[in-house]
Amino acid sequence: MRHNEEYDKIIASLKQLPVVKDKMDKSDLYSRISPKLKDSQNVKSKRKVKVVPILATAMVAVLLAIIPFILNNSSTQQADYSMNLDVANTYDYMEESGKTESSNEQEAHSGGIADDSQEESTETRVAMDEAPMQSHIISADEAGTFVYGAVADAQNQYVIPITFIVEDSVNVAAFYNQLATYIHEDSWNTAEYLLEGASFELNEVDKEVFIELENGFTLEEGSTNAYIFEQMLATMFTPLGIEKAVFKNGADLGSIGFIKEMVLYQDEALYKLYNNEFLIPIPTSKELSIEEAIAEMSQNKPEFNVSRTIPDDVQLEVQSSGSLLELTFADEQVLLDNQDILTMVEAILMTAKSFGFEEVQFQNSPLQQVSEYNLSKPISVPSAANPVDLRDE
Repeated sequence: MRHNEEYDKIIASLKQLPVVKDKMDKSDLYSRISPKLKDSQNVKSKRKVKVVPILATAMVAVLLAIIPFILNNSSTQQADYSMNLDVANTYDYMEESGKTESSNEQEAHSGGIADDSQEESTETRVAMDEAPMQSHIISADEAGTFVYGAVADAQNQYVIPITFIVEDSVNVAAFYNQLATYIHEDSWNTAEYLLEGASFELNEVDKEVFIELENGFTLEEGSTNAYIFEQMLATMFTPLGIEKAVFKNGADLGSIGFIKEMVLYQDEALYKLYNNEFLIPIPTSKELSIEEAIAEMSQNKPEFNVSRTIPDDVQLEVQSSGSLLELTFADEQVLLDNQDILTMVEAILMTAKSFGFEEVQFQNSPLQQVSEYNLSKPISVPSAANPVDLRDE
């Protein structure tokens, strides 16, 4: 708004100026002015010519002064960068070397452990392969003098037969009164010897054994305890042909009551392994067939520390013919001559004996020989189980 007012004032003032008329011809006016315009342009041009070299010279001087400083800084920065890069590379190299060395050490250590473990495993396998296999029976043709003992398992569920092999000069009847000396409950992991302090007198003519129990002897309530007591006596004396036990002062058998004598007999049983050390007879019901008993031998009873005697991968077909029990291996069956198979053969032999068989014939066996047993021929059932050799002691 103010700008317009000033403009109007200027226009009004100009209008008040006196009118001047110039009668000079335009061409004359131009001819007068042209030379001055050219001179003015030449002066400006000269001034520009003079100014440009000065400015250029000044800029060059400044650049010359600045460039060394820039180059110096660049060199310093480059040197610092190179130094830092070298340090970083050195650190990375050292770290990587450390990792590599550590990794190599770990691999070497792990390799050492693996080698040691493999060596130990190999040594164990070699030791197992070289260790003689343990027989759990006394063969029918083995000569010697035997005393038959018995103990209960740690949970008082089963009776474990023990056959002591003694010198021929030993009085068997007298040895029965010393049995407690040779029973090792702790190392065998068995219950306390139930007949501790009892004395025995054999009457082989009448097939009787006279027993005098320790004073105050009594069984705890429960049919199992009475059954264990009965089966222990049967295990100890029926191999000698004894059929009856006579208690001189009677016997308090808990739930059964007070008795003076007892008929001795052994139930049919299938054989498994107790504590990986003893063959143990597992009583069966009278309705159980030999086929069912053989099948049951492949089952564990871990709650009683009882393990199977027929491996899972062994398949057997069972047939019987009179006193001969035949077992046929399935086709493509794989067997090794090792402790497990030896234990299987002997457990089957003892089971067959318990069921009244006299011989066992293995058919289609992939092995002809297992330890001392020729599987291609009938094998006689053993005379006893779990031998403990006391000769030369």
